[in-house]
Amino acid sequence: MNGTTGRAGGNIRHLQHKGTKGTGNTREDRASLLHESMRELDDEAVQTHARLNPNIVPADSHLNVAMVNNGDGTFRRPKSIEEVLDYGDSRIDNVYRKWKPNSFETTLVVVHLPKTMCDEVPNYYPLLDKVTGQPVIDEETGEPKLRSRWVAKNRSDAIAYFDEVLAYYGSDVLTGGIDAIHGYDINFDESTPHIQIMADTLAPDPKHDGNLRVDASRMWDVHRDVTVDKFDATTGQPVIDEKTGEVVQVLEQRRAKMSRYQRGLREHMVAKGYPVEHDFDPERHLSGLGKDEYTEVMDSRRVVETQTAALKLQESDLDSRQTGLEDYQARLDEYRDKVVAGDQRLRDSIDIVEDEKARVAKRSTHLDEREQDVAQMELKTGAASQQISVELELVRQVRSALKHQREALEEREATIAEREGIIEDVTTFLDAMKSPAGETLRQRFDRFLEERRQQRLNKNEAAQAYVRAKARHWAEPEPRSDGPQLGG
Repeated sequence: MNGTTGRAGGNIRHLQHKGTKGTGNTREDRASLLHESMRELDDEAVQTHARLNPNIVPADSHLNVAMVNNGDGTFRRPKSIEEVLDYGDSRIDNVYRKWKPNSFETTLVVVHLPKTMCDEVPNYYPLLDKVTGQPVIDEETGEPKLRSRWVAKNRSDAIAYFDEVLAYYGSDVLTGGIDAIHGYDINFDESTPHIQIMADTLAPDPKHDGNLRVDASRMWDVHRDVTVDKFDATTGQPVIDEKTGEVVQVLEQRRAKMSRYQRGLREHMVAKGYPVEHDFDPERHLSGLGKDEYTEVMDSRRVVETQTAALKLQESDLDSRQTGLEDYQARLDEYRDKVVAGDQRLRDSIDIVEDEKARVAKRSTHLDEREQDVAQMELKTGAASQQISVELELVRQVRSALKHQREALEEREATIAEREGIIEDVTTFLDAMKSPAGETLRQRFDRFLEERRQQRLNKNEAAQAYVRAKARHWAEPEPRSDGPQLGG
């Protein structure tokens, strides 16, 4: 444990209201997540997820703590995940305005217990290859490489720590307060103790007493009401408005907002006396990762510790990626000003994503059928068992590739949702901004369009009058040619 550092950070992800199946209901998605996180409520679920996740230790699942919101600022132990789902449905159904399918509805937060509050159990798990899933063999000893498991030094202290995590997110992050948390589970049966929180993006509707509104952009994205001081890029000093003498305010970007939340959690835990670092170290900060990513990074770190040269290359790559991300953020900010003109392209992209999802689903069904056929062949044909094993491995690899493809599609959908949110903000901006005469930008834009339309009508009428005049001219009779001629 010498040199162990305490970290405090949360991994955040969201579900859209339309759900992963596009049905406009996330209950099935939420049920799947709760079935894993609150597995101790069902012995069969413990065994199922232990088979899927080798980090789960079924013998310790009874130590987990599942809780559901009472609706009065307190929590209770649920008998099943249905209680958590019903509480969430009651809030989702209480939104006054019509839901937008791509709106963020459900927020998932994962926070790990700092290592300073854990004991290390060395050589507990085999280190698995990320590609093959097989144990990594030490070239010198010929034995499988092993990694540590971290268990809470004191279970009561760990629960108290996670209570403070809930208090922080309920007071400083979620605008819906503690009521926005549907439920949570403290998992003590994996490689590191952690809490999984299921919440929503809803808050009280100030215009409709007793109802809720979607407040996702205020919490997680760019919102016109959430501003921060503007700083000079050269001097690092606040930019002062020469007319008012006040610090210039700018919209807080999503990346800065997430950094503020992570910083706030660390400061909250330090203030409560917990052994966590106050400063953020991006190269060693693992507590903010999700469960699967956390385990993967820990495995990678075990290998990298013995490969100094590889570590230097990885650090250089991280620096390059950080620079690339900063450049991308700058380009994204610039693109937001032009996104209204790309509305049709976004709609086309949505169609492409849906078509691709359908193709992936069809391919997945085909793989399911193929896997069943292979399993039946294995039972009937003992002599072909080796070939069947090869087929099953191929199916597993293809499934893994499909999983990554689905994740890429979900990321693309999230990007589209962000851009649609920007379009909504632009529309709101046009309706909100007014001239000194009280006229909104929307009214001015509509008047401009009406004037252009009237100009086109006037031109059309003038053209038609000209055509009619020409028609009359050609319709007049020509002088007769059979009458008396002069000089005849």
